[in-house]
Amino acid sequence: MKSGFLNLLRWQLNVDAGKLLKWFAASFFINLVLLLTAAKLYANIDGIFSDTMSDVVTYSLNFSLLQLALLYPLTRLLAPMVSMDSRVAFMSLPVSHGRKFWMRVLFLGVVCAVVWVVGFIMADAVQVLIAKMTSGTDGQWALPAMMDNVQRTLLPAQSPREVMVGVLNAMDFSRHAPMSPDSLQAMQASMEGWMEDTLQVRTFAEAGWEGVCYGVSSLLLSASACLLCGALFRNVPWVFALIASFVSSPLLMVLDYLFNLGMGGLAIIFFALTIIFMYLAYNIFRKTQVINNKLLNV
Repeated sequence: MKSGFLNLLRWQLNVDAGKLLKWFAASFFINLVLLLTAAKLYANIDGIFSDTMSDVVTYSLNFSLLQLALLYPLTRLLAPMVSMDSRVAFMSLPVSHGRKFWMRVLFLGVVCAVVWVVGFIMADAVQVLIAKMTSGTDGQWALPAMMDNVQRTLLPAQSPREVMVGVLNAMDFSRHAPMSPDSLQAMQASMEGWMEDTLQVRTFAEAGWEGVCYGVSSLLLSASACLLCGALFRNVPWVFALIASFVSSPLLMVLDYLFNLGMGGLAIIFFALTIIFMYLAYNIFRKTQVINNKLLNV
């Protein structure tokens, strides 16, 4: 059984070797442009805003793209069904639908992610070399900051409710406080304090089991939602996955704000939704025979 699954994965790697090479090239060039732009932007805004504000901007730039890049391949669940040749080859494989499904999940969620990260690391090395050649000083590696961002996702410092409370308090303060220099300075200090909490990198001991479960479950929920969009929508499923992400984030904040579920309560909901989404994605995948121009793949 194990050898059959590995042979299936090896077959997929051989079939999509060209696509993986293009994916690596896209990662390298996109991340190189992003890192060079972020470095210049950081230099420009550092004299205007505080270091905390600069960190928020630069971290948001590189990490937002990383999240999109790692989730986008998961919406390509039914890519082998698009053309006639690839569909015949994929459906003719002498393995069960379950093995095909999990092979696609592993390929899209792990292999494509590794390729993108390798491209990012090489782009990071090139931008450090460019900085050294142009300025004569050692460049600043972005990889440590990226690793910090990953750790912030897996071990979050704040729940959605705490984030929303911070935003609402700042809005309420700006609405009612007189706009004197002292009040503006106090509001800026309050916002910077909240951002520093957001940027905090926590250890496992600091996050606790609730924080760990929340971080992992939110990541699994995002992945399962992308798989479901990839199985459900015939055309541009990544657009629907992106819309779902934009809609679900504020709803999540409102839900936690109203009912104060906490990270533990949200983690339970996320794990349950992940199981449901994976079940639906697998059933659609199992029944799909062809991709056409209709909106829904049902």
